[in-house]
Amino acid sequence: MDLYSNTGRSMPQRLVIFVLETGLAAATAWLLLGPGLGWLHAHLGFIGGPGDLGRRWLLVACTLVVWARGGFMIFYLLRRGITWGEAANVPFAYAVYYLGFGLLGGPNPRALGVVAWVGAGLFAAGSALGTGAELARHLWKRHPEHQGRIYTGGPFRYAVHVNFFGEILWVLGMALVCENAWALLIPALTFSLFAFFNVPALDRHLADHYGEAFTEWASRTKKLIPFVY
Repeated sequence: MDLYSNTGRSMPQRLVIFVLETGLAAATAWLLLGPGLGWLHAHLGFIGGPGDLGRRWLLVACTLVVWARGGFMIFYLLRRGITWGEAANVPFAYAVYYLGFGLLGGPNPRALGVVAWVGAGLFAAGSALGTGAELARHLWKRHPEHQGRIYTGGPFRYAVHVNFFGEILWVLGMALVCENAWALLIPALTFSLFAFFNVPALDRHLADHYGEAFTEWASRTKKLIPFVY
């Protein structure tokens, strides 16, 4: 089944995603603010012990924002159905973000620097863009006269998949908060998945669903990164 054509309510899948994501967020808090990093360092010496406390708090704060946004998305904004395959894959992505950034940034002993604060700004901007774009589209679609029409307003004027760009931006921001070069592999992977899987799959769905209206919009609008690509 086309991922974006699933119309079921999918409440069991939504609950599974939310429960697993909540567990991962709690595990990240244990890792960064509890005994987690110290325990791992004692038993697995290649993982550093607790690093700068400010960075660990900032990473936990970012994790909680992502967790809250995820709950808002799956229970309110996301109107399409969710397959069991997607319900299994989404928590895996959260595990990479939460625990991956926690393990890469949490042991960093340096005080927060300029790079980390730039990352915090990108995280805030990407979070606002991703959720804001989805919310604007959701509210527009609620009007009966807009049913069956494609939304091209708000941030979507600048890129067809500007909501995906917001997701890439906050992941990059969180990687910069870590101030660890290895953390940049995570936003690189995120960009690749969006650019080479999600965007083509969603383009095919939108072309089938909206026809000429989507083709015309896509022909004059950047695909993923406003003003660039």
